[in-house]
Amino acid sequence: MIRFTIEDRTGDRQELDIPEGINLSLMEVLKASDYNILATCGGMALCATCHVQVLGASGP
Repeated sequence: MIRFTIEDRTGDRQELDIPEGINLSLMEVLKASDYNILATCGGMALCATCHVQVLGASGP
C-alpha cells in the first residue's frame, strides 16, 4: 500500500491509502477518493484546477 497525507489549503489533513500498481494519476486517485479537487478538464492540463504541491516523500 501507498500512504498519502493530504493537506488542504486550510491545513486540514486526511490519510489516503491506495494499493501499489493502481495505474492512476494522483488527480484520478484524489477524485476517486471523493477529495475536494476540481480538475474540471479531467487531467488534460488545460484548466489548472488540479495543481498540487508535494511537500515530502518517504519510502525505499
